Amino acid sequence: MLLLDEPFSNLDAKLRDRSRQWLKTLQEHVGVTTVFVTHDQDEALSVSDRIAVLDRGRVRQIGTPTDIYENPADLFVADFVGTANILPATVTRADGHHARIRIDGMEGEITVPHTDKRVGPVRITIRPENIEIHRARTEATPAANTITAKVDNHAYLGDHLRYSIRISNTPVAVTTTRRIEASSLTVSLPAEDIRVFHEETSTEDPSTEALSTEDPSTNEENHHASVR
Repeated sequence: MLLLDEPFSNLDAKLRDRSRQWLKTLQEHVGVTTVFVTHDQDEALSVSDRIAVLDRGRVRQIGTPTDIYENPADLFVADFVGTANILPATVTRADGHHARIRIDGMEGEITVPHTDKRVGPVRITIRPENIEIHRARTEATPAANTITAKVDNHAYLGDHLRYSIRISNTPVAVTTTRRIEASSLTVSLPAEDIRVFHEETSTEDPSTEALSTEDPSTNEENHHASVR
């Protein structure tokens, strides 16, 4: 077994990217089991074949990087890996396949994929890049999951821009590749990109370890390890 502890932490961004691609190729060629400790989520998601997310010694989820990022098992994993907007909502009906939800601060209800039959208060998550931006409200704009909100601030990040708005006083990040010169944004939350979590799945302190299997890597803050 090979243990690597933050091997690229002192390299600049471009060299770090080339180095991790070189290491992944080498590791696949040699085939040695590798534990890779890192605080860089790009390394966690790009280098791993499988990732196990641990919270205080308890495995929260094991899966591919795509599974972990796009289909988190609970609110902890959703918040821990990547950036997730977390909003309060209410499930009004559920059949084990879909749920009708009402998002606080938005009009109407929408139907989202959901395997739980419980109703009541929940938290929903949606990634900033999945939120759709509309130039203006039109008849074709979905009403139930659409809102026009004031832009609190924005940041230019080179290949994309991040806008911060509020929905029912909850900060919401929206990313886009095009510059928008406006003081407000009309956005909608696509139902297929919304994940629903009941209250008991939340965790107060996301400072834990991520253990990833099948390839070097790991996740965000504190100790994140990967095993191949």
